[in-house]
Amino acid sequence: MFCSHKTFIMFAKLFPIINIKIHLLSFVFFVLSWLNNLFVTPLPAQFICSTGILPAYSLADETSTLQRRVKMKRETLAFTLIELLIVVAIIAILAAIAVPNFLEAQTRSKVSRVKSDMRTITTALESYDAVNNDYPPNDGVFFVTPTLLTTPISFLTSRPIDPFTIGIEDPIRRGIPYRSDEGQHFTYWRIVTIQAYSSVRDTVVQVDFDAGGNRGALKKYGKWYQSSIGPDGYLYDINAGEGGSGVLPTPGFLPWGYSFDVPYDATNGTQSFGNIIRTQVTAEGTMPYTP
Repeated sequence: MFCSHKTFIMFAKLFPIINIKIHLLSFVFFVLSWLNNLFVTPLPAQFICSTGILPAYSLADETSTLQRRVKMKRETLAFTLIELLIVVAIIAILAAIAVPNFLEAQTRSKVSRVKSDMRTITTALESYDAVNNDYPPNDGVFFVTPTLLTTPISFLTSRPIDPFTIGIEDPIRRGIPYRSDEGQHFTYWRIVTIQAYSSVRDTVVQVDFDAGGNRGALKKYGKWYQSSIGPDGYLYDINAGEGGSGVLPTPGFLPWGYSFDVPYDATNGTQSFGNIIRTQVTAEGTMPYTP
């Protein structure tokens, strides 16, 4: 039962001794009545005090209460700044986990593509050898997959591109910028003995000398060598002095010999140093250097 605070004032006049307490109770009742009007659903008219001091709620009161509730619900549905910051932080953490995995998956995909393309080139080289009784020389001064594999007889429909050369700034490989058309192909060396070199002097080949940097090339590679620069983006260590066309320096990457002989190994990290290598002797990597 709800009654007006005026009722308590009337009792206070009859009982002056408890006047202060009645005023206090009147104030508490007034606050409770205000809170009731603000948050609580109004009571139907039949529950109103029979004294008639509190009139029944009108339709306007019902509408006003409903509007307040709708407004409070809308405010409750909104995001606070703290909630937004938490969501942003969660997204950032997930991105920090996902992006490296995505980049590693891209690298692994490129490695698989390189190995597949090298198998295709190997088939073309062996087919060329079956027809010509020899392997094709390098193209001019370029140590890349030879065009003789595509013309005049099409052992390859086109020369594959090394995917790891795409987008590289401008590292130099034997004087060929990677961003050039020729520089984007796989590295290819035809290797001959010093005795056979006299008959192929007009072509660019690697010669297996008895001494010097190229000694033991036929044992280590066979009659041809091909490679991709791999995820690190370099054919050889630019600080090792192996980029010139002359005699190579003393091997410094034992047991492999030279930096361009170091095979790429994903267990050392997806961006680790090394080339993806295929030779006539081994399907992956090269034979270790033997003096």
